[in-house]
Order: sequence, then C-alpha cells, then structure tokens
Amino acid sequence: MSHIEASAITNSLAGSGLPLPTQADSDIVIVIAIVRQLCCNRDKIAELMRYSQVVPVWLLCLAAGVTALFVHRSHRLSIGSAAPIRLWLRIALMMTLTACCGCTGSHNPASQTVRSQDTAFQNAGSENFEARFPFHQQTTYFDFRLQSESPKNARTIRLSDNFVDIVKRDFFNADRGYPIRVFICQDEGKFVRFMHRDLEIQDPSDFGIYLFSKKLLATYEDSGLGTFAHEALHPLVEENLPQRPAWAVEGVPTFFEKFYGYWNGGQLVLYWGFQNPWRMRELGPELTQLDLKRIVSENGRPEQSESKLRMAAMFLWEQGKLRRFLRLVAANNRLGYATYFEAAMGMSMGKITPIWQSYLENIERNRAEMLSLPPSTVLRNEAEFQAFVKTHSISLKQIKQIN
Repeated sequence: MSHIEASAITNSLAGSGLPLPTQADSDIVIVIAIVRQLCCNRDKIAELMRYSQVVPVWLLCLAAGVTALFVHRSHRLSIGSAAPIRLWLRIALMMTLTACCGCTGSHNPASQTVRSQDTAFQNAGSENFEARFPFHQQTTYFDFRLQSESPKNARTIRLSDNFVDIVKRDFFNADRGYPIRVFICQDEGKFVRFMHRDLEIQDPSDFGIYLFSKKLLATYEDSGLGTFAHEALHPLVEENLPQRPAWAVEGVPTFFEKFYGYWNGGQLVLYWGFQNPWRMRELGPELTQLDLKRIVSENGRPEQSESKLRMAAMFLWEQGKLRRFLRLVAANNRLGYATYFEAAMGMSMGKITPIWQSYLENIERNRAEMLSLPPSTVLRNEAEFQAFVKTHSISLKQIKQIN
C-alpha cells in the first residue's frame, strides 16, 4: 500500500513541474504520503483520537522515523543502514491509511465498551431520543420526559420537588445541581433498550441510573418512588457536598431510598429510618460480620457494596447523627478526627465498633419483621397512612429523629 501512495505522490510532483525525487529520496515520498493522508482525513483522525486514552503508538513511530531520517540525511549521526527507518515509515503509512479508511471503532457500537457512566452519553449526545418521550413536564428542580401520562408518573412528579425541599430543610443545603433531567420509560424492557441503544450502557441498573455528566436520571414506571429518590440524591450530593468521602457517594443516596409518608393537603410528610428488605437479603448471613472501619474508610479503595454502605448511613441515623455527618461534610470539618464518620459520632472508631456490633445484632434479631416491610409509599392522607402502618405493622419509632 505504501508503494501505491509513493507512486501517486511521484506522479503528482511530475505533473507540477517540480524535480522528481530520486531513489534515495523515496523515504521523503513516503513521509509526504503520510502527511497528505493526515491532512485530508483530519476529521477521522480526530475521531480516532477521541477514542484513544493514550498517545497512539503509530504516531510515536512516525515521529521517531521522521526524526531519524532527517538526522541521517543531514549526516549528523552515523547510521549503518536506512532500512529500519524505511520500515518505520512504511508501518506508519499503513497505520495512517488504516485509520483514514474508517477503522476507528466508532461505527460499530457493538464493539465499543462504555468505560463509565460519565462517558456513556458521549456517543448518544447528538441523537434525538427525546422523541421517544413525547410527554414533557417542567418543575422547579426537574425536567421530566415521559413515555406515558400514567398515574404512577403523576405521583412521582408530585413527589419530586417536595422531596428535594425536605432534603434541603432537614438534612443539608442543596441549592446546586438543577435542573435534573428525568427520563421515565414505560416499562423495564423499554428502559433496558433505552440504556443499550441511546446511552450505550451495556450493563444498566435493574431499577434506575444517574449519569453525572449530563444530569440525567433514567428509570421506568414500576421501579418505584424509592428508586427515583435514590437517583435524585446523586446530583444533590455531587454538587453540594464536594468534600464527601467516597463511601457517601452511594451511602447517602441509599439511605433516602426507603421512606413512608402521606400528603397533608399540599404538604409532604415523610418518615425515615427503615431497613430495605432486598438489601438485607443481599447481605445474607454476612450482615453481623460487616466491618464498619473498612466500609467508611477514607483511604484506599472504597467499599463497592451499596447494601453495606447503606447500613453505615442507617447506623448514623439510628444514632441521631446523620444530619450532623452531612453538615460536617458540607463544612469540610472533621473536628480533628481521622474521618467524617468519627467526627459525626464524636468518638474514635475503637469506641464506635461495639455500638455498631450491637446495632447489627439487633437487626439480625428482627430480621423477619424487617424483611416484610413494603416498598416506599406515599399515601393520599394521614388516615390512609395510619391504616397502612397498622396493616404492615410498621414501627414509627424513628420518626423525626433529626439532630
């Protein structure tokens, strides 16, 4: 392929009236071919570079070959043979032609790997997938895109702003991160297709997901209010608690995924502090063996299990220290302790550990009762709520435990 390009360049020079290159100048012909390909296909080269995480090896080969060639030709360095140089240049030319022929990987979505939630949206940004969400409603904090005008979506929209206002009032100042774009699919199948086709996420969440780079929350109607609340907390934590420890990135949103409440006219009343049955099942017999020091560590690789992280946040709530923790994080103040967790508790990890262990053992003793808790629910009025609580034997002892 390099000989074809070299011949083309030679013919072009002949037609221009310029002196033809000699046999000794064949390397220069190859360099010209490479440069011409780069200039004529700079869009494709730019596209290739966008999908590269490091400087391409072929560019290094080209640079090395060109440098050695001109050093050799200027007789500043004694090189026994120019054959290796010519080999480098020919390899670089072939790599350039390959890239310019479109082998950048960008035209085959099946061959691409999404590296993170933050980059998943890059290839889909220009697509008008909003057309598949024909219903639109704007609120103070959210921009909803819906596939249907269902009663479930109406309940989520009614909850949304009121929920954020409660978080801002009772937990931490959250004035940044809006509007949050919300895409609610009609069912789980359409949600999965939306993730795969439009956002190019090959392994989406079972219930919902938040993409930080686009302030985009995606879920489906039957995923529940708890899923919406969890995902909606991500931008609030991200934008308003910049000094948060790594465990709190998921630990805090998971706390807010479980609640019960009712509407008092236009006012939303919520109750917190309930274990999430499916997370307890996920922890299984490991529950009483959870290592708090490792879970809330601010050094090294953070804990990946959201169920373990939620247990730490729930422990702070049970101790009446969750709000204190969030305020200390917002103020970037550890009060001289090694971690925000210890600062919130007002004691070292050594003193916290026995309290933590007792907390876990109490959960284990009441496992059966906690596993029967229903999904997060908001009832139409207080009377319905009281009937709901009685029917499901829900203990409200943790009500309004905000310090």
